[in-house]
Amino acid sequence: MDKSRRSIAVLSIFLLFVFFPVIPSIAQKKSKDPLAGLSPAEDAGLRLVALEFKGHIKLAIGDPFPVMLVEPITWRSMTHHQKINLGELALKYVNGLKKEQNLKYEFVFINDMTTKERLGTVYLNENRVEVFK
Repeated sequence: MDKSRRSIAVLSIFLLFVFFPVIPSIAQKKSKDPLAGLSPAEDAGLRLVALEFKGHIKLAIGDPFPVMLVEPITWRSMTHHQKINLGELALKYVNGLKKEQNLKYEFVFINDMTTKERLGTVYLNENRVEVFK
């Protein structure tokens, strides 16, 4: 009887080591990300909406061109790389709108929210972001 208990204990420990690492991966597969199916334009739009909700930016899509107004404190606190990334979000979002709604936009101007001073330009046809300050 002692041998059988020992073999059952060894077997259960072996099974625990074999199946324990598999359990978290099964749980991860079951929980799906609701945002996983978004296109890059939709993802960029969602991120811009979140920034707008926090009061950091205001994106105005209108004629003759879209304008992204940025809170000056936010702009000054950003690194150059973050400013480029913000412009790239606008680039992806507005290019997605252009394709979806057959619009003719060529630029998105990035302006200061209070002084309306030009801070940068997003060139939609060239897929390029230029930051001035």
